[in-house]
Amino acid sequence: MRRRNGRRGGMKISVGVKIFGVVVVLLILVGAAAWYNADKQQDVQTLLQDVDDAYIPAYQSLARASLRSVEEGLYARRLVIARLQAPDDKAEIQRLELATAGKSRDADTELDIARRIIGREISDSRSLEDKPELARLDTRLEFLQSRHRDLETVLTTLEAALCAAATGRRSGSRSRRAKPTTTSLPLTFWHA
Repeated sequence: MRRRNGRRGGMKISVGVKIFGVVVVLLILVGAAAWYNADKQQDVQTLLQDVDDAYIPAYQSLARASLRSVEEGLYARRLVIARLQAPDDKAEIQRLELATAGKSRDADTELDIARRIIGREISDSRSLEDKPELARLDTRLEFLQSRHRDLETVLTTLEAALCAAATGRRSGSRSRRAKPTTTSLPLTFWHA
């Protein structure tokens, strides 16, 4: 065997082959990076679609439910004031009762819509969201709905007490039972 430049046997790899090998390795790396980016881009697109399809409508429903609940509280306050100041103004009292009931229904409807959207997102296997967090949010909304029903019970009790107080005032009776008190309201409302 003959020695070349002090090396022993073996095949000599030309510079062109080495450059070609480096180019092939770089192309493989670039292709892998492009594939990874395309895969992540699909995930981002899915998340953006979820935000557009689920989160924005759910947030809108929750915002509307909050607004309707505030409006319901304001109408209930006006109703209490009207019953105290002008218990004989049946038209105004009826208008306020209808407005309060309407806002209550609207708030319940918006909460139901938000819960449906969140429930659909929880059951969707394709969504990438944190399912336990969505389940906790759904549970909190369910609790909020039960508290809203408790508020309706309190308002009904308060209206009955106000009506009894107004009837007692008209008949000249000053019974202690006819006066509305906060102790006649359900304890679960005040201590929750």
